Amino acid sequence: MTQKKIIDMLDTPAIQKGKPLGLSTDESDSAQSHNRTIAPAQQKAEGPKRTKRGYALRDDLVKACKQIALDNDRLLYEVMEEAIEQYLERQKGGQPIAPAPVVEPAPVKQPRWALAHQPVPGEDDLIVLWKFADQHAVARNEAEKLWKMGMIAGVRKVGKGVLLYPNGLHDFWVQFHNTPGFLACDDCPHVK
Repeated sequence: MTQKKIIDMLDTPAIQKGKPLGLSTDESDSAQSHNRTIAPAQQKAEGPKRTKRGYALRDDLVKACKQIALDNDRLLYEVMEEAIEQYLERQKGGQPIAPAPVVEPAPVKQPRWALAHQPVPGEDDLIVLWKFADQHAVARNEAEKLWKMGMIAGVRKVGKGVLLYPNGLHDFWVQFHNTPGFLACDDCPHVK
């Protein structure tokens, strides 16, 4: 480049800069100058403070509350809060609260040592669990579920399924005799 061109470039006027940009958090009236409105900061809804406690509630109660919430197009926590408020009001009034009826009896868990020290009977003394469940009009899956939990004494044999020990027959009766639709046989409660 020639020296003349360099001097001409230096003599050209500098580019005019505009007003510097500002941040939206700056204290200025730029929003007012453009006829903008600034939205107010979002605030949490007024009302009672709620905490998440993680309580373990019975499944049947939660399902019933969910159904009420769905039927009335409400939120689940609203239905539960209302139920607790009604309960507290009854307590304040001095009315005795009757306990909720138990739909299913709670399983009676056998101690582990009792299950581990089972006498070893002959295979002729053992009864197949699903046949025994059918005989007493009990769902096969429920019976097997309680066997897996250790509530009913028995053993799984390949090709035969779950076989019940003689005291497993009584365990079965203990678990299911209060179940609606249970059919008792002549040998119930199967105590030997």
